[in-house]
Order: sequence, then structure tokens, then C-alpha cells
Amino acid sequence: MKNIIYSLFIILTYGCVSNSEIQKLTNQIDSLSSEITKLQSENDNLKNGENRLIGLIEYSISNNKYIDAQTFITQLHISHPESDKLNKYLKLLPDITVKANAIKDSIYKAKQDSIARANINELGIWRIGNYIDDFDEPTGEHFVYTLIRGQFSNSATSNSELSVKMIFRKGYYDNLEVYVEYDEYANGVVDGAGWGDWDWSKIVCKERKILYKPRWGGKWENQLKEEIKVIDALLLDDILECKIYNREERTWYYFTIDTHYLKNALIKAQLISL
Repeated sequence: MKNIIYSLFIILTYGCVSNSEIQKLTNQIDSLSSEITKLQSENDNLKNGENRLIGLIEYSISNNKYIDAQTFITQLHISHPESDKLNKYLKLLPDITVKANAIKDSIYKAKQDSIARANINELGIWRIGNYIDDFDEPTGEHFVYTLIRGQFSNSATSNSELSVKMIFRKGYYDNLEVYVEYDEYANGVVDGAGWGDWDWSKIVCKERKILYKPRWGGKWENQLKEEIKVIDALLLDDILECKIYNREERTWYYFTIDTHYLKNALIKAQLISL
């Protein structure tokens, strides 16, 4: 077809041919265009034909290929909404979607673990500390911590300097726990601690655009009413904007923390496994 178009271009440019020859070439181009359209339609039907899609759906379900099954059911729904099999597959789709999402999560975790292994020495703002015994000898146990700057406000001051120390350590029953201390005016004196009162405080995950507010029992909740522990929110690899209210001190604490590479530090400190 390219040759025919090129020939027509030469003819139209330089002349020396009759109108009948031009018309003949034009008709050939139109014929070839129709043939290409027909072939494209046949190819699309081969790819998305009803029987083929049904076969692919059945094969995918039988072999636990739920991501593929999800894709093929969607294609069947779009290309053949009149299919007798469609209602059957649409009823199966919610369960298939759950299983497909589980596979996707597993793949994502595997990728993240691979990235973590490749960048295990990158700790970001996080540092690893060592516990010592009564003789100032290392015990072999570690904790992870960071110091960040923020601001605090109460009845006596507004937006004053704040130093925040966040510590991850092994708690009772070897559970990972997080502890946060507030040093007002950054003068070396701890004035407050903890994650504040449930009806005021909030954590905003900037990259994921998720807002969490605390509930009773150490749980936090997002806009979709999904619960999360504060320690799990800190493990999301995100930029967190924290607004914490201490009711006893009647004080607001504001700070932003970068939790990227926190998992690396926890792994190297042997507080969690890869």
C-alpha cells in the first residue's frame, strides 16, 4: 500500500499521467483500506470473540489465574454484553476480585522486599541505638529512633520550637512498639509524650492522600472507616503530617516525619524480619 501511495504522490506531483490512471490507483488504495479494516475487525474478533473469552475465563479460573480471569470477564462484559455466560461470571467476579487483589498485593510486597534488599543500607532519617547494661556494656539489643523538629502551641505560646524524639523498640511479648516524646522549646526537657486524644489528633499521609484520626483502643481510622494501628501507619513509607493534642497539658504538637526507609532500620536493628 505504501508503494501505491508513493506512486500516487509522484503522479500528482509530476503529472504526465491520465485521469483514468489516477482514478485506478485511488480505487486500489480504497480497496486496500477496506481490506485492512476487515482484517483488523477479524483480528479483534479473534482476540475478543465470545467463545475465546469464555475459554480463557474458564482456563484462568481453573488454574487460579485470578488476575487474568478478572481481565477476561471485563472484556466479555464490554464486547459481548448479551452473552449467556456473562451473568454466571459476574456473580463470580467479586470473589475473583478479592483473590486477584491478594495476588497483586503479594506481587507488590515481593517487589518492595526486593527494593528493600537492594537498598538495605539506606536508613533515611532513622538511626539505630544500642541498649547497655549496668556496666555500660552493649546488651546486643537495639532500638530505632529519630529526632525531628516541629512546633507546639498552648495558652502560653504559639508555634514555638519543638523537638520530637520517636523511638521504636521491642515491647512485651517481643511486639514492636513506638514511643514519642515532645521537648518543648528544644531545651532537653521532655514535656509530653504519646499520640494524643482521640477526638482531636490526626495524621495525614501526604503521598497516599489518606487522613487518619484516632479511636479508642490505640486504633486509628481513615475516611473509609478502615482501622489501622498508629505503628502500622508509620510503616507506610510516606510523608506524615502529625497534629497531636495533649489534653492533660492542653497543648498542640505539630510535626512532619518522613517514614521512608524506616523498615530498613527496623530490619537492621532486628526488630522486624524482611
